[in-house]
Amino acid sequence: MAEHTHTRAEEVQMHLRAAEQGLQAIQNMIEKGQSCVSIVQQLTGIMNRLADCRAMVARDHIASCIRTAVIGKFSREVS
Repeated sequence: MAEHTHTRAEEVQMHLRAAEQGLQAIQNMIEKGQSCVSIVQQLTGIMNRLADCRAMVARDHIASCIRTAVIGKFSREVS
Protein backbone atom coordinates (compact mmCIF):
# COMPACT_ATOMS: atom_id res chain seq x y z
CA MET A 1 0.00 0.00 0.00
CA ALA A 2 1.33 3.45 -0.90
CA GLU A 3 2.30 5.89 1.82
CA HIS A 4 -0.14 8.67 2.47
CA THR A 5 0.19 11.97 4.27
CA HIS A 6 -2.96 12.98 6.06
CA THR A 7 -3.65 16.67 5.61
CA ARG A 8 -5.16 17.04 9.09
CA ALA A 9 -2.91 14.61 10.97
CA GLU A 10 -1.92 17.08 13.69
CA GLU A 11 -5.53 18.02 14.36
CA VAL A 12 -6.62 14.38 14.47
CA GLN A 13 -3.77 13.52 16.84
CA MET A 14 -4.70 16.45 19.08
CA HIS A 15 -8.28 15.15 19.34
CA LEU A 16 -7.06 11.61 20.00
CA ARG A 17 -4.73 12.77 22.78
CA ALA A 18 -7.58 14.72 24.36
CA ALA A 19 -9.83 11.65 24.14
CA GLU A 20 -7.12 9.51 25.73
CA GLN A 21 -6.71 12.00 28.59
CA GLY A 22 -10.49 12.06 28.97
CA LEU A 23 -10.60 8.27 29.29
CA GLN A 24 -7.97 8.40 32.02
CA ALA A 25 -10.00 11.08 33.79
CA ILE A 26 -13.11 8.90 33.59
CA GLN A 27 -11.24 5.98 35.12
CA ASN A 28 -10.29 8.26 38.01
CA MET A 29 -13.88 9.46 38.32
CA ILE A 30 -15.11 5.88 38.58
CA GLU A 31 -12.46 5.01 41.18
CA LYS A 32 -13.51 8.04 43.24
CA GLY A 33 -17.20 7.12 42.97
CA GLN A 34 -18.26 10.28 41.16
CA SER A 35 -21.79 10.58 39.82
CA CYS A 36 -22.99 8.60 36.84
CA VAL A 37 -24.25 11.82 35.24
CA SER A 38 -20.77 13.35 35.33
CA ILE A 39 -19.24 10.18 33.89
CA VAL A 40 -21.80 10.02 31.09
CA GLN A 41 -21.16 13.68 30.27
CA GLN A 42 -17.43 13.01 30.01
CA LEU A 43 -18.04 9.92 27.87
CA THR A 44 -20.25 11.96 25.56
CA GLY A 45 -17.49 14.51 25.13
CA ILE A 46 -15.00 11.78 24.24
CA MET A 47 -17.41 10.18 21.80
CA ASN A 48 -17.90 13.56 20.12
CA ARG A 49 -14.12 14.04 19.81
CA LEU A 50 -13.77 10.59 18.26
CA ALA A 51 -16.63 11.32 15.86
CA ASP A 52 -14.81 14.51 14.83
CA CYS A 53 -11.66 12.46 14.20
CA ARG A 54 -13.58 9.95 12.12
CA ALA A 55 -15.09 12.76 10.03
CA MET A 56 -11.70 14.42 9.48
CA VAL A 57 -10.10 11.17 8.33
CA ALA A 58 -13.08 10.39 6.08
CA ARG A 59 -12.95 13.86 4.48
CA ASP A 60 -9.21 13.45 3.97
CA HIS A 61 -9.83 10.07 2.36
CA ILE A 62 -12.42 11.52 -0.01
CA ALA A 63 -10.36 14.59 -0.87
CA SER A 64 -7.12 12.73 -1.34
CA CYS A 65 -7.25 8.97 -1.70
CA ILE A 66 -10.44 8.55 -3.70
CA ARG A 67 -9.73 11.62 -5.82
CA THR A 68 -6.24 10.33 -6.64
CA ALA A 69 -7.63 6.90 -7.54
CA VAL A 70 -10.30 8.38 -9.82
CA ILE A 71 -7.86 10.75 -11.53
CA GLY A 72 -5.36 7.91 -11.95
CA LYS A 73 -7.98 5.65 -13.48
CA PHE A 74 -9.17 8.42 -15.78
CA SER A 75 -5.59 9.15 -16.89
CA ARG A 76 -4.99 5.47 -17.70
CA GLU A 77 -8.21 5.30 -19.72
CA VAL A 78 -7.39 8.41 -21.73
CA SER A 79 -3.82 7.26 -22.51
